[in-house]
Amino acid sequence: MLILKIAFRNIFRQKRRSLYTALSIIIGYTLLSVSIGLAEGGYGHLIEMFTRGYTGHVQIHQKDYLERPGLYKNFQYNDQLVQSLKNLKEIKSFTPRIHSGSLAFIDKKTTGIQLIGIDPKLERQTTTISAKMGDGKFITETSTESPHNEMIIGNGVAKILKAKIGSEIVLIGQAADGSIANDIFKVVGIMKKENDSTERTKCYIHLYKAQEFLAMYGKVHEVAIVLDSYKDARDTSEKLQNILSDDNLEVAPWQKIEEVFYKSMQADKAGNKVMIIIIVLVVGLGVLNTVLMSILERTREFGVMKAIGTTPAKIALIIITETVILSTIAATFSILTGLLANWPLVKYGIKYDQPLSVGGIYFEAIYSDWVYEAFVTPYVVVIFSAITVSFIPAIKAMLVKPVDAIRTY
Repeated sequence: MLILKIAFRNIFRQKRRSLYTALSIIIGYTLLSVSIGLAEGGYGHLIEMFTRGYTGHVQIHQKDYLERPGLYKNFQYNDQLVQSLKNLKEIKSFTPRIHSGSLAFIDKKTTGIQLIGIDPKLERQTTTISAKMGDGKFITETSTESPHNEMIIGNGVAKILKAKIGSEIVLIGQAADGSIANDIFKVVGIMKKENDSTERTKCYIHLYKAQEFLAMYGKVHEVAIVLDSYKDARDTSEKLQNILSDDNLEVAPWQKIEEVFYKSMQADKAGNKVMIIIIVLVVGLGVLNTVLMSILERTREFGVMKAIGTTPAKIALIIITETVILSTIAATFSILTGLLANWPLVKYGIKYDQPLSVGGIYFEAIYSDWVYEAFVTPYVVVIFSAITVSFIPAIKAMLVKPVDAIRTY
């Protein structure tokens, strides 16, 4: 108790020195909070935007499909599979898809497209594809297996073929039974211009129509799944793999599906760690400097304390206790400054003059988020770094010789 009283007295006796120390902690905390908020929260927004845009958090494919996609690498989308997905509480929604490369024709104009068969109703529930419409409408939802020959085309395809709403496009491709697939589809929607270049060549038709066109009745190439949280993707994919217990199927999290994007994100996060280390050094050096100055100013005081019987260990404990109290008070106050600094980044974000590319996906802005790591981690780090550097002046004070110290003015 006596040590606490002495520590509090020393903190408030030198208000200016204590204020400088507190300011270095507050600045360090705030910078660290903003950095973590942008890194964790910002990337959380990017991941959600990326995965909810098309990929989903988890996907089911035939084994090796991700490494070497192919028309014949399909599987049965049956009631048993659907029920297994519905029974897993972590799964929020899911949607089946078919993929195939085809040639699209309008008069003498032709181009290669990525044809995707989707279930309009399930796709609306799972991804934001329907929100990417630039003109026209989304594919009509139907419960029958005879949907209209409706097609949504990418902005790039529309430019090449000079297509517009109502245009008829002839598709030619290879069917799964070895025959030539061909049919005429009517353009009912055109996707708006996307920053993601892969969207420009995508064309969507109804899942049932794709199965008919490609002779894949009852079969699909993938099932995209959305979870309550993207952070559960790895655990849920392992759990679902065990539930399906089918060696021919592979359940993959978004980290594997979009490996380039994930690795780019991890590399950028590694760069942020350098910034965190610099901030920790700034906080540590600031505290070390002010505490060392305090030791020099109080050398005579420590000499007197030693002369009247105070042990070196108690002197060191007083200095460390002062740092603990001051850093805790400053870090607690810093929570408010952290909230104020993060608020505009959460609400308005940081706009880029030129879109930023991460794994082939372009983003025009990055936003922070209210993640607990942005407030808890800086709190622990600044206090720990302040206490750690306080051991240096504490040891210096322990080694003060009473006779020399008392002579100091």
